[in-house]
Amino acid sequence: MIQNQRIILRGPSGWGKTTLVGYTLPGRTFIIETDLGGMASLARVDTDKVTVWECPTDEPNLNEALRTSDPGKVHSTQLPSTEQAEPRALHELKRLLKALTAPQPIPNCPHYTMFDNIVLDTISGVTDIVTNRVLWLSKRISPALSGPDYVPVQATLKQQLKMLLRVQGPNIIMCAHEYTERPDGEFAFDGAAKIKNPRKNRYKLTLAAPGQCRDDIPAMGFGHGFRLNLTGAGSTMKYMLQTRPESPDIVGIKTAWPWLPLEVDVTIGNWAHPERYGLARIFELAEAGIPRGAP
Repeated sequence: MIQNQRIILRGPSGWGKTTLVGYTLPGRTFIIETDLGGMASLARVDTDKVTVWECPTDEPNLNEALRTSDPGKVHSTQLPSTEQAEPRALHELKRLLKALTAPQPIPNCPHYTMFDNIVLDTISGVTDIVTNRVLWLSKRISPALSGPDYVPVQATLKQQLKMLLRVQGPNIIMCAHEYTERPDGEFAFDGAAKIKNPRKNRYKLTLAAPGQCRDDIPAMGFGHGFRLNLTGAGSTMKYMLQTRPESPDIVGIKTAWPWLPLEVDVTIGNWAHPERYGLARIFELAEAGIPRGAP
């Protein structure tokens, strides 16, 4: 069985990343679910093979809620007070990671030796947890992150990811939302791949991560950066996993298994046996190309 791989599974929100990791990974899987709505996608997983830890939800910080609003039109009574309950989700996530990655198993706690795959779903979910905590500590009221916030948010986010990536044995899969970054620095949320020459127009696909983390995270030891694409419509719709870029100007989509096709059909063809499709198909193709005797 494939072991010790580091994979970023990226794609627009709602395109099926959680379903793929929950239903099609071979072996025993542990999912750290930080994404709102992710539990609904995992409602029918085989609990004999898949363990899901749902991150607790903090009292919403209006800094996040206001991102799509005009701050000038928000009444002051709608803003969070300095007495807002302390966000605890980051503490609980750190406790889980400490137990999961400890040198020796801790009684009644999950441990990496119990699983073949560990999934973090999603990077942007962890970002929101960290952001909520940082903004509460600073007692700042703002509809979005500003300059002073980025350093502690990025450092704390990468600290959590690095802890998982140090684990040897299980495959580490991190799901990430993907946006199209426009020349003006804004994001397009429709998932359309509006890629132009980044040296000129600077349209590019990017991870939903804060600031420099969009470039730092893919470089943190991930051997694979797979992108989920949808083709067709209705009964002809296919879920295709892109394994490497079709253009050298597109970064972050890559594989350490060069014999894989450019795109692999990961559509679940039979829900009675989802383990025969999806990421299991990717691992099957990977194993077929690994030379005998190779680690």
